[in-house]
Amino acid sequence: AQTKRNGFDYFIGSNGKLIRNNYLVSNLPFVFGDLDLDEFLNFKKEIDKSNFDFKNITKLYYFKSKRWDIETSKGYLIKLSKDNVEKDLNMFVRLYNEDKIINDLVIDFRQKNQIIINDK
Repeated sequence: AQTKRNGFDYFIGSNGKLIRNNYLVSNLPFVFGDLDLDEFLNFKKEIDKSNFDFKNITKLYYFKSKRWDIETSKGYLIKLSKDNVEKDLNMFVRLYNEDKIINDLVIDFRQKNQIIINDK
């Protein structure tokens, strides 16, 4: 992924280090928020354990509460719970594969035992 710090764009390395992005364009998702690199690496591991493909992400939003939102290339905004990222993403993939959701929706997993689906 990539992020911005002190006015400069950076790639986030798999080792948790920031690498200055001297290129103008990248197809990697952009991370918004006051990013904690360790939190990002843990979050990435949760995504990798799930059935969700990281390549479908265009934007990531990190919140101080250590919670994440994902915006996908299909226009979905997925509001993840704080503690069940892998489970939430697997449920999203299941709903998507069963054609239960359409493009440009907000899928909210923040409430325990509920999925809230709204228009953007």
